[in-house]
Order: sequence, then structure tokens, then C-alpha cells
Amino acid sequence: MSSIINFIQILLAKFLFLLILALLFCCHAFYNKFPIVTSDSGAYINAGYINYLLEGRPMFYGYFLKFFSFKESLWNSVLVQSFILVFVLNKVIKICGINNTRSRFLLMTFIAFFTSASVVVSQLMADIATPIMLLCIIWILFEKKLILNIIAWILLTYSISCHNSNVVITLLIIVLLISLKILNSKKGELIKFSKIGLIVLAFVFATGMLVMSVYKDCGRVSLSKGGNVFMIAKLLDDGLLKQFLNQQCDRKYYPLCNHINNIPQDAIFFLWDYQNSPLYKDGNNMFSRSDEYSDILKDFFKSPKYLKKYIIVSLYNSVKQLCNFQYEKISSETKDSSPYVAISNFMDKDLSSFSNARQYQSGFSLNHFDLLFTIVIFASLIYLVQTYSFHSSNVLSVVVLILFSGVILNAITMGYFNGGVFGRLEARVIWFIPLAAIVHYMAMHSLSNPFANNNHS
Repeated sequence: MSSIINFIQILLAKFLFLLILALLFCCHAFYNKFPIVTSDSGAYINAGYINYLLEGRPMFYGYFLKFFSFKESLWNSVLVQSFILVFVLNKVIKICGINNTRSRFLLMTFIAFFTSASVVVSQLMADIATPIMLLCIIWILFEKKLILNIIAWILLTYSISCHNSNVVITLLIIVLLISLKILNSKKGELIKFSKIGLIVLAFVFATGMLVMSVYKDCGRVSLSKGGNVFMIAKLLDDGLLKQFLNQQCDRKYYPLCNHINNIPQDAIFFLWDYQNSPLYKDGNNMFSRSDEYSDILKDFFKSPKYLKKYIIVSLYNSVKQLCNFQYEKISSETKDSSPYVAISNFMDKDLSSFSNARQYQSGFSLNHFDLLFTIVIFASLIYLVQTYSFHSSNVLSVVVLILFSGVILNAITMGYFNGGVFGRLEARVIWFIPLAAIVHYMAMHSLSNPFANNNHS
């Protein structure tokens, strides 16, 4: 009987440990007096509640918001996603050899208050799925217990399915892991093909979920309902679409040639200006235009000249995205905004709380936080450059490599497949750099201190 009571006490202690950290990671939501929303948040809420497939986004994060709101409040959804992140992060930190409870608590508290992780957690956005996905990959690689592998696999699969970019990032990580296994005998020995196989299985399963959701909705085999439209928008943002059309419209007819002088300079207006964008002329929409635009994309990427331009411009955008991780300002979302309408339609209990939020009143600046965070990033980079060895062959070195690779691969994915450069898209993972630096320092310190690992939880 005493052993059962002891087990329950330990379980409760671990739960409270994670719960306190989860609350700390929600600090920006508490500062805002409501979970932070963007114009996309309303779309996710709508998707979850009316089972609607969005043009350019999967619906699965919408399901998450609906289910874990428990039909009471979106505060519940934010707290749950924070708890999941802290739970997975705690596992990864322990994998690195930091078993001291106080050390892990201090580390994660620092991450919560001095990096962008708390802003990512505090938002009602699928951005949270990307760091969870990358952390789950690390967890799966080094987890030995079957039940925990199953939990990590489920979380990995669902997090991949929450954002189209996660499919590409996961594929690139798989390529990296296979390369390490084949080419680097030291780090490769620590990575089992069976674990890579689990990650591949999650990738295939999540991709299948996305394809099936699109096929069920509109009968098309694609990762996105909008399909080719978003790549056209990216080419527009890169300044390549009009170049191509100006050259090709005299040689081959595309329906978009009829509107070449009315194509906006900004992809945002091209995608979402329902009154003026040529995308919506003649009674068309994203779905109907996707097949039409496929001809443009085929001819564009068949051209060595424009393919070269695409590669160069996208590489430049990747570097810009890597360096752009500031939020600057949380914009105001007022009564006529998409989040307000969605909350009033489906979560009316939250309407009063949302109306009292700082964001609803006027938004709020994150400039001082961005400055502090940038200092932390550069200090962490300096430390890693001085101390990290690519020749190391321990678990810690592999974890740090994957964390750092996740930051770079995220920027590359955004640079090559997303129109525009947005701070929040890199902010969702850039906090892996200070995480890697602190984990590396603390793990190395604990390895040299035989008394540092005397407290487990």
C-alpha cells in the first residue's frame, strides 16, 4: 500500500513540476490577458468547429483548439499546448544527461522568460507544432521505453500534420539522419535505423492524413486545398512571376496573362484581396485556379533560366528568414477581425476576456523583448562556436546538431516554399539556439561534477 501511495506522490510531483513550467511558458498570454491571436487564428478556430478545410492550411490544429478548449475556453488550449511542449522539452533535456530537477527547472524557466518560446506557446497558431515536432524526433531517437516511444510517435505524427511546412522540415531531418548514419560513423553509431524508420512512418502517416483530408474535401491528391496558388504567390513575392509572364505571354497563353497589369506587388493582396485580386476574377477561387496555375509552374521550373533565379532568390530569402526572428509588435485584433468573429461564434464565453486583452485594445510592442532575446541568441551562438565539436560522438552532440539543424532547415523551408519573410516563422524555432547552448553547458558541467545528478524526477 505504501508503495502505491509513494508512486502516486511521485506522479503528482512530476505533474506539478510540469504544470508550473507550463504556466511560466504562458507568460506572454498572461501579459496580454488572453492568448495571443493573429488573423490566421480565426481561420483555425473556424476550421476546427465547422470541420472546414482551409485553402492553405491543414485543419488539424483547428481540431486541437476545439477539443482541448473543452468547450469552455481557449485558455485551456494554450495551457495544454504549453504542457505538451514542456513535457517533450523535459524529456529531451534529460536525454542530454541533465537529471537534476533544479537544473532542468532553471533551464526551462530561462527559456520561458528570455526566448521567443513563450510567445510561440502563448499564440493560438500552428507554429507551436514545429518545435514540438523537432523535439519529438530527438526524443524518439534516444527513448528506450516502448510506451514513451508510442507517445512520442503520436505527438510527432500529429504535429507534422498541423502545418504543411512541417512535412518538408521532417523530410529534410530524415535525410540528415540517414546521412549521419551512412557518412558519419561516430554520430551514426548512436542513431538506429529502427528509430529513423519510426520517424519515416510518422512522416508517411501524417502526409497521408493531409492528402486524405484534401481528397475528401475536393477530390484532389494534394497536401493543400489551395495547391499551386501559394507557389504562384511566392514567385510573385520574389519578383519572378511578372518577369516570367512578360516573357512568356507572347509565346503561350495563360489565363493570368489577361490580368498581368492588375497583378499586385504583394502576395498578401494577391491571396486575400477578394475584390481586386486576379485570383478571384471571373467567379474563380483558389481551388479552381490551382489547376490553371499548374501550367505556369511547369513551364517556369522547366526553364533553366528561371529555375536558377528561383534557387538564388530562395536562398537569399532563406538567409533573410534565418536572421529575421523578431516579433516587433503584437498587432491589434478588434471587433471586426477574424479572431473576434470566430470567438464570438464558437467561444462566446471567451469574448469578454478577449475584449479586455491588451491586444484587443491597441496591441503591444515586443521591441525590448526582441532586443533582449537577440542578445541571448548571439551570446549562445558565440558559446556554441567556441565549444561545440563536430567530431564529438555522444548523445549530447547529436541533440545539439539536430536542434541547430532544425533552425537552419526551418529557414530554408520558408525561404523556398513560403511567400515573404515573417519574424514569427523563424521565432518558432530560433530559441533552440540558446536551448542548445545552455543544455551543452549544463550537461558538460554535470559530467564533470559527480554530485550534479543526485536528484531525479
